[in-house]
Amino acid sequence: MRNCETGIYVDGTSSAGIMFTRAHIEDCEKGVVVTSASTGPVQIDGCEISASDAAV
Repeated sequence: MRNCETGIYVDGTSSAGIMFTRAHIEDCEKGVVVTSASTGPVQIDGCEISASDAAV
């Protein structure tokens, strides 16, 4: 993802969670946003994140 406001937006997960691997986020305002509705784990592995405001 390139030149966006938010690269990955997670608004709720199952109890098993979710995993992102090898994602490339470049020149975004926010790299990864996880809301309080996410009760399971959010795993980020091998990702490149370039964000101007907050990476995660």
